[in-house]
Amino acid sequence: MRLFVAVPVPEALGRALFDAARPYETNLPLRWVPLENLHLTTLFLGDGWTPAQAEMLALRIRAGLPELSAFEAPVEAIDLFPDGRNPAVLAALFGRNLMLQALHDEVWQLLKGVEGVDKPRQRFRPHISLARPRGRPATPPSAVELADADLWLPVEEVVLYRSDFRPEGVRYRPLARGRLA
Repeated sequence: MRLFVAVPVPEALGRALFDAARPYETNLPLRWVPLENLHLTTLFLGDGWTPAQAEMLALRIRAGLPELSAFEAPVEAIDLFPDGRNPAVLAALFGRNLMLQALHDEVWQLLKGVEGVDKPRQRFRPHISLARPRGRPATPPSAVELADADLWLPVEEVVLYRSDFRPEGVRYRPLARGRLA
């Protein structure tokens, strides 16, 4: 099974992010992520997990993150990610947010003792995937800056999710929730 740990996105914020991202539809065909699937991944765990291993991870997640207090993270922009030339997704971006980095580090510390949890290979770049481009834009559109939009992600919990692959598309099922202090 494929597992990851993420911060869920509230419905109201998700709708606001979709609205802010609509200008991209004029230059680039997009396949939107279902609203209920929106999340900010803090640690991708990958494929091949057994139910017993998933339960061990769930036990750790349920213990929560007592070293971190709940906080809000401002969404800075919407842009193609990781870049405009080879976009994997259209995403809401957070920039170099120290609190989100601390959350990533704490989740890693919480889970690193579980067999099969490997050190992340890539640098943590916090984002919420909103849509998948169909093709590449001839000219990448400019980022939609959101500094004045006052859009904030409440970070009160992390969730261990399982990816369920279905004919109609992937759905993410929560297996365990852990609160921040």
